[in-house]
Amino acid sequence: MSLLRCQVPGCMRTFKRSSDLTRHVNLSHKHYGVDPSTPPDPRCPNSPEHDLFNDQQPYSPPPPPLPKERKNYHPFLHGDICTEDGRPLSASSSPPPQVESQNPWEPCSGEAQFCISNLLFKKVQMSQTNINELFNIWNLHQQELMKTDSPFENHKDMYNRTSYQVWYRNPATVIANILANPEFRHDFDPAPYVHINRNGQRCWADFMSGNWAWRHATQIYENDTTDCVDGAMLVLIILGADKTTVSVATGHVEYHPLYLSFGNISNAARRAHRNAVIPIGFLAIPKSGRKYDNESNLRIFKKRLYHSSISAILQSLNPGMTIPVIRKCPDGHFRRVLYELAALIAEQVYLSGIVSGWCGRCQGIFSDLDGPSSSDRRSRKIDQILREEYGGEVRSFKDSLVEWCLDYLTTTHGEARANEILDDIDRRLAAVPAFPGLRHFPHGRRFKQCTGDDSKALKLQIQPQVPGLVEFWYSTHAT
Repeated sequence: MSLLRCQVPGCMRTFKRSSDLTRHVNLSHKHYGVDPSTPPDPRCPNSPEHDLFNDQQPYSPPPPPLPKERKNYHPFLHGDICTEDGRPLSASSSPPPQVESQNPWEPCSGEAQFCISNLLFKKVQMSQTNINELFNIWNLHQQELMKTDSPFENHKDMYNRTSYQVWYRNPATVIANILANPEFRHDFDPAPYVHINRNGQRCWADFMSGNWAWRHATQIYENDTTDCVDGAMLVLIILGADKTTVSVATGHVEYHPLYLSFGNISNAARRAHRNAVIPIGFLAIPKSGRKYDNESNLRIFKKRLYHSSISAILQSLNPGMTIPVIRKCPDGHFRRVLYELAALIAEQVYLSGIVSGWCGRCQGIFSDLDGPSSSDRRSRKIDQILREEYGGEVRSFKDSLVEWCLDYLTTTHGEARANEILDDIDRRLAAVPAFPGLRHFPHGRRFKQCTGDDSKALKLQIQPQVPGLVEFWYSTHAT
């Protein structure tokens, strides 16, 4: 009986049955492609060697190859590569060589600035006043020696930023740094695209594969009157903001960070903590006494401060929203980049005063947006009824006892006077001197998070502040 030889070059295996040969090829040579120069398979009826074999198995041609997975990029804003000065390049051009910095102490200008910054800012964490005093002494000493001044003029010069109520970084610089990071070269898309898998089905995974990115790119191209966006790379900016309460030190420290990323980076890279999401600012959190909590002017001020702060932080992006700017991308190529704000992930309550799941215009609910209630417009009267009906009740010591005291004081003295009394209690709690084993509340009881230790410590300190009232509460709530 004649044997069947494997047709893969270099393989000397032979088999008695064609099924064994097929199994061998599928297991050992599954990545082997058919070469036109390869002799025809002797099992094929059209092969001149077919009659030399006594194999009676019917010949079955190999199955057609599956279609390849592909991405169809946007036809207009598809991110053409260019030189650093904006001249277009062919798609087959190689990226320019990476230029290594000649200064190993960046971002400092030299070793002296790096060492003094590392000492004062990181190790010692010296205050700004002491830093200024140190550099003044240094300047005087250098002048006496007829030499140059100290590495820095003062603390502002060392920090290289200006102090405001809102601390922020330049978002244009942050985006440029993320784009220039070569770690994202395999997790980066220069344009919106339609993702088709091997089965011919469309897939939605990353931000740039969605319909919104494609349609928005088309809209930008159609509305362009300067003929400068064709071939540009659309960078869809994603912002996120959420208040964060630090639980350390009694949980009274609050921050309001503002984060930035953009849709050209894949979701996997964004979730992998690879510096694809960067904090660009800390928004101010204005506070006041309780007697001003319900003042409409204070509420308006907080909202204006919130929106104006974000607007001021994003000012550096304005030029790149109308005329493309040249930026280096993760693959090493330069492209003309067009910025566009895509999304702001934040609390609805903080942005517009809407409860989660509600609509700002109608009474429709998220699970039935086409229902009959969606035609009823929302009004202040309805909001007031809902607030009175679903005001919320809490039963922890921190809230239950103190809120009961607030209700008692409000009923006895009126709301304005009750808030003044509670503000005075907070000032007394903040004025308690440090003592071993005694927890300090520098802002009184007005903190967001309360642990079990905080609750116990607050219980011990609030009793002397409202003598007789706490005992009365316990007597009325005793089981």
